[in-house]
Amino acid sequence: MCTAARCSVDISETDGIATSAIEAMLIGSVPIQSDSSGLSEWIEPGAALIVPHDQPEAIADALTRALTDDALIKRH
Repeated sequence: MCTAARCSVDISETDGIATSAIEAMLIGSVPIQSDSSGLSEWIEPGAALIVPHDQPEAIADALTRALTDDALIKRH
């Protein structure tokens, strides 16, 4: 699959279903999603990088992983 985005970031204090993360997964982009959404209840572990919305270091770590971990990208 060819995609224009290696990862997609959607961080918010409150979120519903996180449709942007679902759309990202459909095109093969790794979603980085805040834990305020219900996404972790809808997906298998490892299908997205779930982070606290109020912890910039955790968000930066997830972004770094998504940009450098080729094995993570190949799984998606």
